[in-house]
Amino acid sequence: MIKEQAFRALISLVEFDQSIHTLENKIQQLRDSVVDIRNQEQSLIKDMEQSKQRLLDCRKLVDEKELHMKELDARERVVKERIDHVHNNKEYMALQAESNQLKLEQQHVEQEVVDAWNKRDGAHAAYDLIRQQSQERIAVFHTQIAQKEEQLAGLSAEHDQLVANRVIKISMVPDEWLEKYNALGSRIKDPVVAAESGSCSGCFHALTNQELMRLQRGALLQCQSCFRFLYAPAAMGMQ
Repeated sequence: MIKEQAFRALISLVEFDQSIHTLENKIQQLRDSVVDIRNQEQSLIKDMEQSKQRLLDCRKLVDEKELHMKELDARERVVKERIDHVHNNKEYMALQAESNQLKLEQQHVEQEVVDAWNKRDGAHAAYDLIRQQSQERIAVFHTQIAQKEEQLAGLSAEHDQLVANRVIKISMVPDEWLEKYNALGSRIKDPVVAAESGSCSGCFHALTNQELMRLQRGALLQCQSCFRFLYAPAAMGMQ
């Protein structure tokens, strides 16, 4: 009777630890989910920053082109003033050639200014769209994170309570079994299994007749192959 009680205490500890393990998996999944959401948020923030930088670059290009245009306009005014005060034909022809060249440059730069404006406007529209969509998604992310962190707090509290209650379960298991169970539990998730059809149901290692007889008398053995605890359900009153 004492051995049967000890065995049932071991089985109870195994089931209890499995519930803790299941809870720990849920907690880890939630944590991973929060990390994934935060990574998505950072990716959106990075996209917004890159879009904003493209807009700033386009604005800078517009400023450069407009400044170049102003410089050409200023040069043209100087040339015109000089033409108005020219003293000979040779000087006039030289200044007129310079004026014509400036007009060609102005036409070219004017087109560059228009192109720069179009790029800036396109970059501005793209940034506004990305910022709006990203901010909306980030707001959803924050809601999701808050919900998951609330779930995490509840599960963590439940986990702490289970760990505290485990002390009671441990006290009911013989020290020798507990030591072996802890050693096995660190390597495999099912350290206690039934003997079925003359074999270990964990690794299917065939048991000797002597081992089967001991199991039928209610003994708790270790598999010689995988070292799991073995028991006979019928002998333990579990069938």
